[in-house]
Amino acid sequence: MLALIVVNYIVNWLETVSTPHLFYKIAYSLKNPCPVFSMRYIAHRGNLIGPCPDLENRPEYIMNALDLGFDCECDVWWHNDGWWLGHDAPQYPIGGEFLTHGGLWIHAKNIDALERLKRFVNLNYFWHDHDDYTITSLGFIWSYPGSRLTSETVCVMPELVNPPYKPEEKTRTWAICSDYIIHEKLEEIRRNT
Repeated sequence: MLALIVVNYIVNWLETVSTPHLFYKIAYSLKNPCPVFSMRYIAHRGNLIGPCPDLENRPEYIMNALDLGFDCECDVWWHNDGWWLGHDAPQYPIGGEFLTHGGLWIHAKNIDALERLKRFVNLNYFWHDHDDYTITSLGFIWSYPGSRLTSETVCVMPELVNPPYKPEEKTRTWAICSDYIIHEKLEEIRRNT
């Protein structure tokens, strides 16, 4: 049910900001990744069109973003002998199998989670605080907002950067992680049409 609500909200929003022709290109590209779009798009805590604190890091919210074709960053804790999602504290219990979904960028929020994540094979996880860069377990470079970008970095939360990144700075990165990931995808579609 939540997925349907979120999708309807996105569709309604896109119809107000886009021409019908562009809207169909966006909808198609979300469901059918195209080689024209070389960049990875990561929904920060599951957000697609802006922060939504009541839904962020909920398992169904994250799955919705993954089902729409986006990668997703999620905040993971090991607490009371179990896995939890939540930004500032463990909020939503999950099973370990949840962490094995493809497309997750797992932000370990405590040392217990980081130690246990090492036991999984092929998970993409990391720990960071205010470091300019951190390397994920699969070798990706996660950049702090405002850090210099390269073709090897993930541009994280560009909406927080002031002065903003130039379009050519963002387009040369390997991926973008944002609360406004639909907007970032729209920008690429507009550049390529």
